[in-house]
Amino acid sequence: MIGTYYSSVCPMCEVEDTLLTKEKIEEISERISMHVSEEILRQLKKHLLR
Repeated sequence: MIGTYYSSVCPMCEVEDTLLTKEKIEEISERISMHVSEEILRQLKKHLLR
């Protein structure tokens, strides 16, 4: 919690004790993007094959 507080007060500060590191956030973001892309492709295929 304190890491989040410091990060919001000083976004340029490097806080070591945060639960989500920059790398972890990028990984999560990439997985979400992949899932959204796959879902859009699935829906497009479904509607095109009707």
